[in-house]
Parts: sequence; structure tokens; C-alpha cells
Amino acid sequence: MEPTNDERSGWALDACEAFADATGLSIDDELPIVITDLIANLLHLADREGMCVESCLATAKMHYEAEQGEGG
Repeated sequence: MEPTNDERSGWALDACEAFADATGLSIDDELPIVITDLIANLLHLADREGMCVESCLATAKMHYEAEQGEGG
């Protein structure tokens, strides 16, 4: 069974909480900063691993858009 978007966003929140703890950011007060910094750092990781950053972003956006129609 495919995960729901609520489950997907819950996993993302878990990652944001771990990132906020590691960087000293506040998940409650600085969630937009946490999200953007985490995305930026994931792109640094992709680059370090020799992955195409633009391809990662395009594929992530494609997955997001496809999953939007799934609801909950």
C-alpha cells in the first residue's frame, strides 16, 4: 500500500526535527528556514556524491506533483 501524503509529510517533519536539533534551529519558530536549509544541504550531498542537482530537483518536483492528486 502506498503511503499517504500525511505519512510522507510526517517523515519529512521527523527529518526536519533531527536537522533542527543538529543545527540549533527551532522547529517551532524557524520551520521555513529549517526546510530550506535542509533542502540546500541535501543538494550539497547530492553534488558531493556526483549526482545531478537539477535532475534531483526535477524528479522530486515530479514526484510531489504526482502525489498531490493522491490526497491525505
